[in-house]
Amino acid sequence: MPSFNVLGLQVDAVSLEDVVGHMERWIAARDRVHQLAMVNAHTAADSVRNPSWSEVIAKADLRLPDGSPIWAIGRLKGHYMRQRIEGIELMDAFFRVAAQKHYRSFFYGAGPGIGERVGEYMTRKYPGTVFAGAYSPPYRELTDEEDRMVVDMINRARPDVLWVSLGGSGPRGPKEHIWIYDHRDRLNVPVASGVGQAFDTLSGNKARLPMWVRRYGMEWLVRMIKERRTHFRRYLVYNTLFLYYLAQDALGIGPTFRKQQALAKEKH
Repeated sequence: MPSFNVLGLQVDAVSLEDVVGHMERWIAARDRVHQLAMVNAHTAADSVRNPSWSEVIAKADLRLPDGSPIWAIGRLKGHYMRQRIEGIELMDAFFRVAAQKHYRSFFYGAGPGIGERVGEYMTRKYPGTVFAGAYSPPYRELTDEEDRMVVDMINRARPDVLWVSLGGSGPRGPKEHIWIYDHRDRLNVPVASGVGQAFDTLSGNKARLPMWVRRYGMEWLVRMIKERRTHFRRYLVYNTLFLYYLAQDALGIGPTFRKQQALAKEKH
């Protein structure tokens, strides 16, 4: 599968059709959990300082180009990708197929009732798809008993795909991707994917930005202005770090450049 390097992370140069095709093959096989991880400027910059997050990305089955900067780098490196892959677009592409083949989906995360609203919305929009269940965890660390209960609930629902939207990042990286990674050996689900803020948008809890804003990759600027309390630091700090690390790599002095040099020496 073609891929390209961004700050030491391998990102797959795939289309939405490619991703859905992989998901269908994994659903048919039902051999283990296959994780989809979204890579954007924030998570790429975070990976430079956070080895545990790099490990999660490296072990994901598909690493998707989420966000205009990652998509643009892939294009500059010669990969033909018609569009970046965001959570909402991925869900829409999958549910068009799920409606015909009656795939089952479980929605884990977001606020109380939001997962249920997303499930009801998707089954109305794509009749034939199956809403297997939803659960909104409390805004705190789950106890061991609660964690076992959640895993048992998901497994009993027998979903083909587990959609996870936990939001934010913890000390080890984006919470939703870390959650899937930590639970992958206990979940009897063929496919699990983090989808960012998709639940809030699809449930109607948060309005989606206009098409022209998304087309020109300006979501980060609009959100930084409109949602200063929650997004200002994220976009200002991490987008700046992302550009800084890219410049270092271009000059051959950055931490990811040195890491790649060390890996190359180990192979020889």
